[in-house]
Amino acid sequence: MRRWLVRAGLAPAIGVVLAVAIVLPGGGAAHAATAGTATTTVSGAAVSDAQCTFDTVVLCQSEDPTVAIDAGYTDVSTCTFVWDIAWGDGTSSDVSNVDPANGTEVLARHTYKKPGTYAISPSGQVTVGNCTISTEGYVFSLVEPLVALGDSYSSGEGDSDFIPGTNTSSDQCHRSYNAAAELLYASQDLGDIDFVACSGAITDDFFSANNEGNHELAQSKALSATTRIVSLTFGGNDIGFSSVLDQCAYGKVTKVIVHGSDCSKDTALKAIVAKRLQALAGKASAKTPSGKTIHSIASVLQSIHRLAPNAKIYLAGYPLLFGSNIRTECGVGTIIADGIHVALKLNKTEVAWLNSVGTSLNQVLSSTAAANDATFVNVSPKFNSHRFCDTSTSWFNPVTGSYGIKSGVLKVAVGSFHPTPTGQKSGYEAAYEAAGL
Repeated sequence: MRRWLVRAGLAPAIGVVLAVAIVLPGGGAAHAATAGTATTTVSGAAVSDAQCTFDTVVLCQSEDPTVAIDAGYTDVSTCTFVWDIAWGDGTSSDVSNVDPANGTEVLARHTYKKPGTYAISPSGQVTVGNCTISTEGYVFSLVEPLVALGDSYSSGEGDSDFIPGTNTSSDQCHRSYNAAAELLYASQDLGDIDFVACSGAITDDFFSANNEGNHELAQSKALSATTRIVSLTFGGNDIGFSSVLDQCAYGKVTKVIVHGSDCSKDTALKAIVAKRLQALAGKASAKTPSGKTIHSIASVLQSIHRLAPNAKIYLAGYPLLFGSNIRTECGVGTIIADGIHVALKLNKTEVAWLNSVGTSLNQVLSSTAAANDATFVNVSPKFNSHRFCDTSTSWFNPVTGSYGIKSGVLKVAVGSFHPTPTGQKSGYEAAYEAAGL
């Protein structure tokens, strides 16, 4: 699921040495018989498979942030040139060449600090001698290939507009164009994205082929030495948060009410969740609800460093689901039981415990990121006032589903309890940007 960003009329040229025929002074321009010529080029270091070439109509995309203006001089020993190179990021270089020798000379180098598309505008003038100058501008795009790993909170579950091939009978990864990774890819001009996050993913799906019945390789296969940015969410499915919600919200269904027994008082449930959190922290061994081994978050981050040694890693947390001012109970959605709409509610103690589980999970993720040279993306504060039963509109999809009273079959929409498109943009994307991505 890898794509290059291509704008209308501007196509990336991949796999050739970065060399730009930028004509600055005298290149092809008419001049007196005694005049010399100065032809400039823009060049950059060769970088793996991201090398590219400039053309008079082509946008150059590269993973190498450094470019150089080179001048090729011929018969200009009696001329003095003054150059001004605007790099397109608000900076410029001023260079003076007095009686330059024949051959190629580096006028200036520039290193871009962040991804983006930049118009390079070189100009020059002859202050001494009988040489002439003409100039053209070029466009350079610094890309930082993004690999988006993780589970449903990264894939954009519940937000529709799924990428083709991820909402089929053989693949329910539900990667959405509304997911934060896709939003960052577009807004930050990252240029290249390998989006492999998958709904339902557990830490074992990073190391091994997908365990949830999706025909997908191990997510780690997307990483390489050319990867520059890695975003991910892992842990929620390992501790069984969806099954915890099942037990809390759907544990008992009757004709009158859809609600389970108070899960906050279930000591066995609380014990297994605590042990799974310890496993994610690398302090215990535990299994996911489906019986798969829980890998520590540290082992995931360390593996990313090995496979993508040049990448910056952004490990995102999970937003707390519920507001803090709930007096007695919180409505989270509706189940249709044989045509009867039944409100689904959680009581105050259940809500408090579920939020505490989210807080504990975020603490594990934050401390592990700090210990393993990764940036923790603190998402939860972005959702303040936008949780269930909060002071403003919720940024979570409410629970929807159906229940057959006679059959006893309960079906809940898989997107329930997941961020809405607004939650992905104003919550996750905003948090990634605040963290420096």
